[in-house]
Amino acid sequence: EGATSISVIGHSRGGNQTAWYAAEQAHANVKKVVLVAPATWSAKAQAEGYQKRYGRDLNTVVAKAKAMADSGQGDGMMTATGFVYCTNAEVTANSFLSYYLPDERRNTPSLLLKITLPTLVVAGSEDKVVTGLAEQLENKSPGDHVRLESVDGAGHFFRDLYGEDLSDLIVEFLEN
Repeated sequence: EGATSISVIGHSRGGNQTAWYAAEQAHANVKKVVLVAPATWSAKAQAEGYQKRYGRDLNTVVAKAKAMADSGQGDGMMTATGFVYCTNAEVTANSFLSYYLPDERRNTPSLLLKITLPTLVVAGSEDKVVTGLAEQLENKSPGDHVRLESVDGAGHFFRDLYGEDLSDLIVEFLEN
């Protein structure tokens, strides 16, 4: 539609997806990236979380999905399967694999190494959903184009007045 200076923004899992887009296929007109409490990931944490939430071993379910996909049944339905936030989902084997196969791109700090655009990452100091973001960024040293801000006291959703603090940070970043 003719826009020449686009900024993209995402929160949580959407923050990771926004980073993934910016790292791999951002349009030339995308000029800035804002990631709010972007998701982090590790294979170990994913497996532990799956076991805790669904009471099943993730590797066993992945093996079942891979066997289906390898035999040409990737579009076949897996029933009563824990998937994302659903306890008894019906999901295709291919969809299950696309979400649960290990992929370092699900870890936003890893993607930041590939993003060359000015990027603002905002974390809440009291976020219990996305943890360890600041520490991972320090360890990975994503570069001077990445700015990390923490909103003191904010949780994952930046409720109440924390939303105003978040908005102020974003506006200031976009205007400069």
